[in-house]
Amino acid sequence: MPCFRSVFSDCFNLNAGGALGLLLLFYQPSVDGQRLASVARVFVAASKTDAFSALVSSYNAPESRPALLFRLKALAQQCFLTLSWHRHALAPALAASRPAAPLDRASGGLAGALLECVLLLVSPDPYAPVLGKPQAATLAAGMLTHMADNGMCGHLFLLLAAALLPPVGAGQHVVAAKPYVEALVTQLVVRLLSLKSWAAGAPEQSMHNLLFVPDLWRRCASLQPVAPRVARLALGWLAAAGPRRLATLLPPEAELPGGGATAVAVLLSNVLAVGPRLLQPDKSAAAAPASLRGPALSTARVLHAVVSLLPLSPFFVGAATAAAGDDDDDEVDEGMCASLGLARLTLPPGAAARLPAGLVEQVQGLTGPTGRQLLKQLVTVLLPQAASTQPPASSSPSGGTAFLGSSPPLSHQASLSLSHHPSLQHQYSFPGMMSPPSSGLAGGVGALSSGGGGAAAAAAAASSLPSTASLLEASEGAHAVCELVWQLAQLPGQQQRVMLALAVSAEFVERMWWSFLRPARLAELAGISWLPDPASPTGTGTAAGGSPWTTRLGSASSSYNCAGPAPMELELPMLGSSGAGGNGPMLGRSSWPASVTASDDGAGPAAGAGAGSAAWRPRVEEEPGWLLPLAVTCSAFAAHITTATLEEFYGGAQRPLALQQLYDAAAPESGFLAQLRDALWQVLWSDAETCRSPAGDALYAVLARAGGQLYGILYERNSRRAFCPTETFHATALAPDRFLTEAASSRSNAGREDGSSRVWQVLRHAPYLVPFADRARLFQLMVGKEREEYRAQEDSRFMEAAMLGGGGPGNRFVPIRRDQLLFDGFDRLNGMGERLRGRVRIMFIDAHGQPEAGVDGGGLFKDFLEELMRAGLSSEYGLFAANASHQLYPNPAAMRAVEDAPRLLAFLGRMLGKALYENVLLELPLAGFFLKKFRGAHCDLNDLPTLDPELYRNLLLLREHFGAAAQQQQQQQLALPGQQQQPSAPASGASSAGGTPDSSTHGAGDAADAMDLGLTFVVADDAAAALGDTSAEVELKPGGRLIPVTADNVREYIHRVAHYKLNISPRPAVSAFLSGFYELIPRSWVSMFSGEELQTLISGSEEGLDLDDMAASVEYAGGYHEDHPVIHCLWEALASFTPEEQGKFLKFITSCSRPPLLGFRYLEPRLCIQMSGSMLDPAAPQRLPTASTCMNLLKLPPYRTTSAMREKLLYAINSGAGFDLS
Repeated sequence: MPCFRSVFSDCFNLNAGGALGLLLLFYQPSVDGQRLASVARVFVAASKTDAFSALVSSYNAPESRPALLFRLKALAQQCFLTLSWHRHALAPALAASRPAAPLDRASGGLAGALLECVLLLVSPDPYAPVLGKPQAATLAAGMLTHMADNGMCGHLFLLLAAALLPPVGAGQHVVAAKPYVEALVTQLVVRLLSLKSWAAGAPEQSMHNLLFVPDLWRRCASLQPVAPRVARLALGWLAAAGPRRLATLLPPEAELPGGGATAVAVLLSNVLAVGPRLLQPDKSAAAAPASLRGPALSTARVLHAVVSLLPLSPFFVGAATAAAGDDDDDEVDEGMCASLGLARLTLPPGAAARLPAGLVEQVQGLTGPTGRQLLKQLVTVLLPQAASTQPPASSSPSGGTAFLGSSPPLSHQASLSLSHHPSLQHQYSFPGMMSPPSSGLAGGVGALSSGGGGAAAAAAAASSLPSTASLLEASEGAHAVCELVWQLAQLPGQQQRVMLALAVSAEFVERMWWSFLRPARLAELAGISWLPDPASPTGTGTAAGGSPWTTRLGSASSSYNCAGPAPMELELPMLGSSGAGGNGPMLGRSSWPASVTASDDGAGPAAGAGAGSAAWRPRVEEEPGWLLPLAVTCSAFAAHITTATLEEFYGGAQRPLALQQLYDAAAPESGFLAQLRDALWQVLWSDAETCRSPAGDALYAVLARAGGQLYGILYERNSRRAFCPTETFHATALAPDRFLTEAASSRSNAGREDGSSRVWQVLRHAPYLVPFADRARLFQLMVGKEREEYRAQEDSRFMEAAMLGGGGPGNRFVPIRRDQLLFDGFDRLNGMGERLRGRVRIMFIDAHGQPEAGVDGGGLFKDFLEELMRAGLSSEYGLFAANASHQLYPNPAAMRAVEDAPRLLAFLGRMLGKALYENVLLELPLAGFFLKKFRGAHCDLNDLPTLDPELYRNLLLLREHFGAAAQQQQQQQLALPGQQQQPSAPASGASSAGGTPDSSTHGAGDAADAMDLGLTFVVADDAAAALGDTSAEVELKPGGRLIPVTADNVREYIHRVAHYKLNISPRPAVSAFLSGFYELIPRSWVSMFSGEELQTLISGSEEGLDLDDMAASVEYAGGYHEDHPVIHCLWEALASFTPEEQGKFLKFITSCSRPPLLGFRYLEPRLCIQMSGSMLDPAAPQRLPTASTCMNLLKLPPYRTTSAMREKLLYAINSGAGFDLS
């Protein structure tokens, strides 16, 4: 013992000549490691001796304390750095279990001595018997702080990478279940987390380095209890550093196979592996949701950057699919609207094969259940308001809420503006926000409904409006979520999946509306400016009336921070080297700005709300503050509404947003629908001709596409079952005449549209901003103009040919046998091509092969079209089928059962296009899902009733069956809690095919349900069944025959069945028909109409007969005129008819029971009433009226009285009288 005491005293003599002091003065890790290990062994071995106590006691003497601290800190630092320097050589020892005698040279070696010395130095336990617990903790904290300041976290990554990621080949070593290095990492990390006063400044000091270790929480299982705090600290520091620094902080290829590309994937997988705990408050911390806002912002922002950098291969491979209904000629990169300007990384050649095991699956969890759970937490924290959190309107006298806080008094002018708009007073006590409208934005203050107000009501409404600070805070959270979501949606093939999960699981639409968009709208309507003025260096905005408000641009709550933190442009030393040569990883402390430090909860400065806000906020000059949140909300809304049933939309739940929030009659301008309408009008019309940056173009394109898609869905829903007046969808800032005038001027010489004009952008993306009557007028103007131009060219060619002595361009009369309409029409007209746009004259051939009397002046061709389409769409030829309501659609089985079906269907499509081209009405009731195909739209479950209502009802019953079974099973498990721990054995094939890997308690019940009904993911092959093979089936997904339908996947099954029936099965037949139709009527001309509106274009209006319009447009012949007594009797008789009888009368004359869409003046040929017989012929009133439907001609005998007129007309129209009845 005396000898050992002498050795210890000589080593740790605090005088200048001490051995430790001399060693540290000239220490080089590459050559002096064994000497340092010897000193470390002496120090650790003496830790329980009096000599150690004497050394530690010198801490109490002021004159010796600096020397003691210097030696102890230097010893700890050099031991730790030596481990890092020799990490590759020491990797087998670090990866093995802790040796029984770590200080023994043979068993512990260099690694044991240095590691045990570091652990001893940073622990307060050996110092406590001498100094007491407070001073011991201070001394140990000093050791740890010194190491942390000198890059401890960066070196921990190097040690973990070397030990836990052994190289493939001869140098590979075995990693123990609990490796030695884990003890070092856990002790240092846990103790560092306990230092409340320390914060990382430089990259090598931050805990984000640990997240570059693949599968960190599994490899270092002892870190799992503190994993959420480690992740929050890491993400907080990265968020404060800014997105452009992230790519420079990634480890090189030498330390991690694949380098930075692998590192971002590993970082992402480790964040996802923390799971729900990431955004759950610590038990020791206050459980206030507001305390999680900083970590949530940091998480959203860093994940945004990580996803931007993440290499697509091998994690997300596949071509991104375009949104349904979009044209293929879009050249706008929609990903730019939320871009941080980061270049996506790629893996080096061959690196994919060397990725850590399971990494690809872990990263793909970003859009799977793990990612959905994290996304739900982010939405819940950053968008805290939902309908369930809204207090009753009378619950607060001021109308304020906990989220928005108390609002500052509005200016006198703002209060006056509210007094004129009492629609705001009908709202809940929760206000809203949006940027000030541009000059072209409809629905601003002046568009509010009028009504009584009063100063008291205005003051109450004014007091409920939010402060500008709360609006900016809401905006910051909304943008952070939306930018991350949009970046996720740009991953190949993930947009629908991400948006659906966002809407259904996270209640995103509802929360975004209540937390941000609704406050935005109400603030806009009140004329309140809340965004900082970019032209003002002080960030001063102006409220309505000119009263200024000021917000500090550098405040923590501002997402529009133009100043941001101090730039971090220091040159940082490399975190590691190969282990040979140089000075090694001797990292000194860098003097980093305070703005990049992070607090203990990972929130960064000021609770993280503004940590690097300016750097993280994509700077799009054209973003007025609400475009991207509204666009993402529309995408999520559309994804939800197309997968939910009509009952869910209209029923008690009313998801994803209550109908009253879409439109409230008490405050029509404050609902979501009005907000979307005005936003679309601003983007597509008011700001359409402004110059924008590429990112601005992308942002506008995203809202135009996503918002327009949702607008169309809501319009069609409102057409099925109204929740608001149709006029609510119409833009309020445009005169119809101006729209039509501008539309006409934007056409080219050929009559086709100029798609770049704002008129056609509106008609392409949001046509329902324009009233149907105006769109129909525009359609007929375009068709008429093109028809006239083509016929003029045709006449010119005919005259030229005649002058040259030829016979013109061919026989202009087409012979058609009445008993062979379809095939003769196909043979004679199908090959006409472009000439089908011109005049087509029909010559009917009777049963004897002789031409019928009469020359086609347009009427015979009309008759031919009516009879041809009636025959071609009948069940006789099998080309079309009918649903339960006798509505028609192309028969999917026709492609196999009918010879030459594709060409026949295309011909019928041309003939329908020709009817629209010639303004000929055809009473053809088409199925709703088929009408939707004309504009290229994708059909969903809610369109299934228009194809097979019985199947739709059965699918809903199926869902209810599984839902009830699952609920019953849960109740049984709650009643028998002791059985919950006993997993049931799933049925054969259920665990791999349809079950969930983490729900053993549900597997047996799901399998039992599946066997009970015997359903799998297959559906009957309709086309094969039509040919007699009733057993033929089609898999709804790969391997579907082996996947049972369970309570977990019944919704997927239902939607896959609907998708097959509505989109896949009829696709060949529908495509063939539409290919012919589009040859005459471009898709862009019909895509501006809903299915119901298109049916009106084809068959006429469903409104009753307008006798005044009919009388004003009719022509008379044979002695009749508008003041003739017989004509007066006619109008009196028609006025006494029921609507059904009036429809029969119209069909009697024109062959269509519906009046022309825009009135009888657009009917071709014009309606004509001709006298049949003579006023002097006493037998004439005994005759029945007759009609020539091909000419829209009524041959009316001169009845003397109204009663006689009524009697004869009713007899004729109810007897099917026509040419031959008299």
